[in-house]
Amino acid sequence: MSGSIVTPSEFFNALYQGVDKRYIVAYGPVNGPYEFAHTDVPWFLNTIGEKDIYFRVCPLAKQPPTNLTRGVQRSPGALVGVWVDIDCGDKGKGKRYFKSRDEAIKFCDDWVLYSALVSSGTGLHGYLRFHQPIYYNTKAETDYAYALVQRFQAWFRERSGYDIDPTHDLARVLRVPGTLHGSSTVEVISYHDRVVTPEWIEDLPVSERLA
Repeated sequence: MSGSIVTPSEFFNALYQGVDKRYIVAYGPVNGPYEFAHTDVPWFLNTIGEKDIYFRVCPLAKQPPTNLTRGVQRSPGALVGVWVDIDCGDKGKGKRYFKSRDEAIKFCDDWVLYSALVSSGTGLHGYLRFHQPIYYNTKAETDYAYALVQRFQAWFRERSGYDIDPTHDLARVLRVPGTLHGSSTVEVISYHDRVVTPEWIEDLPVSERLA
């Protein structure tokens, strides 16, 4: 599948490859409720073609007590890789985003090691998988997982020279490929069988001070 466009099912099978029994969280439209399924049952693929469906990138070790929550940052879970939410165009926020999606794609192709690029409708979601999941339960493990995603996004921000909104919290939700954002389809536009180690992320040069 190197360099190819893949189906939503192939995308999720690749993203969660090697993950033990964890709960994927998905919801939509706005204000839920949330729904849950084990990683080997991507039930939300039934939402293909629907509007505004999101999933929590980091699957959880336990299902939250109600379907009114997706879990919080400290909820034990698994980090399957790192991600970045790339905005494009003038959104009137006084920020300097990529001028176009094409410019952002070219930057990623030229400079970024990525596993998948997803067109989110107004921008891109970039994913880079780990060779194996990182399971976090303790505060130290959670802080380490958080720091890896934060470092990758900080490196991307500095390397591109554009504003990249911080989305490195472990409770982050992103749009489900195959669903709709307005009239635009959220779709995987490029996929590569690339994986890295956490140590590779640790070695990325970042000049900004990370909390």
